[in-house]
Amino acid sequence: FISLYTINFYFFVNLNTISNNLIFITLFILLIYFLIQIFKYFTNKNKTEKHKESTSSHLNQNLLKKTKNIDKKILKETKNITVSVLFIELDNFSKYVDDNPIEKIFEILNIYFTKFTEIIINNKGFIYKFLENKIIVLFGIPDAIDDHVKTAFDCYNISKDLFTSYNLNIRIGISSGKINFTGLNVYNKNIEYVAIGNPLKISDKLKNLNKIFNTNILIGKETKALLKNVYSLDYLGEFILNQKDNLFEIYYFKEAVKQHKERFKLMANAYENNDINSFKRFISYFLENSTDFGPALFYIKHHKNNEKKFGEPIKLINNLNFDL
Repeated sequence: FISLYTINFYFFVNLNTISNNLIFITLFILLIYFLIQIFKYFTNKNKTEKHKESTSSHLNQNLLKKTKNIDKKILKETKNITVSVLFIELDNFSKYVDDNPIEKIFEILNIYFTKFTEIIINNKGFIYKFLENKIIVLFGIPDAIDDHVKTAFDCYNISKDLFTSYNLNIRIGISSGKINFTGLNVYNKNIEYVAIGNPLKISDKLKNLNKIFNTNILIGKETKALLKNVYSLDYLGEFILNQKDNLFEIYYFKEAVKQHKERFKLMANAYENNDINSFKRFISYFLENSTDFGPALFYIKHHKNNEKKFGEPIKLINNLNFDL
């Protein structure tokens, strides 16, 4: 009996020891994992912060001087003025930041932004802000609104040339309307500008919506009405962009076969006129002939997920976690 008890006790102690060891090893592995994750977080955060703080300091200084010279023309008092806001962003840039050293990131930013800045200045645009991989441009300050859409197409064409070397696309959104604009004396008497108004929010959202529609440039109806020249901009549809349920007319640019664009225009009209039979014919056409034409695919997917709401205005409030 004593011998059996001893054996049982021995196994119990052994199992206990093994169990404790397993718990210890598991906790140790978890601790190492969390330490690695914390290290990655702060490494990436440090890279991002350097990127945020130093974007303009790494750009062509002669061009930056040209942008600052415009300061002299701008009045410092608050003004309520009509402008066009052009929002440019390098697409998929966060992945590029993760995969490259900070020096390489600034080198690429300098190449792209130098080209864009030259175009913007030549077209009488005012560079409001550099934000990481983005540029916000205002047309209408200090000069009257000029051919702002030309700037979008010029930047797009330059980016096509650069794509072969750097594999980065751009997305552009343009919106026009009233903003409140003022200049403040800060940072050793340098002028810092503040712009407030819906066109800034809408241009940002249009820029982001390019990703959903697989387009390159999106503009609103107000912007289109200001155009002096003819551009390859086609009707995308009327959408709800905010909680007020106001319809917002959008036009798009995408390089595609002319026939696809013509069919899509009829498809969008069929949706808005509640013509389900015509709409279904266009679904068949695009599924058979062009499965990568983004505007049509968006409507097809939307219809598949919202068949009972066919013909109703499409809400784009929550698609990008962005609300005006």
